[in-house]
Amino acid sequence: MRPNECVWGALLNSSRIHKNASVAEEVATRIFELDVEKKRAGSYMLLSNVYASCGRWDDSARVRDVAMSNGIRKSPGWSWIELNERAFYIHVGGGFAIMYGGCVLDA
Repeated sequence: MRPNECVWGALLNSSRIHKNASVAEEVATRIFELDVEKKRAGSYMLLSNVYASCGRWDDSARVRDVAMSNGIRKSPGWSWIELNERAFYIHVGGGFAIMYGGCVLDA
């Protein structure tokens, strides 16, 4: 069995946890060789975070610059909280929406 993007991604995340940049570099190279666009953005950001956790700030910035120059962007995150029977969805970057009665209302 050949490892797929899920296996490589788990190994990349493990290298972040253990702050092992050399393993992260090898694993990221394997992921980037795969033709999996959705995994690429997260993998670039994860490799950047590995470098940052190891204090390799220049490498971290370089990885993010390479991703941006290749047109690769990470999807922004969302969080939500329920208050007074309303669900508030908060978008990274300051936007938010309100869920009320099954409908999303822009706020």
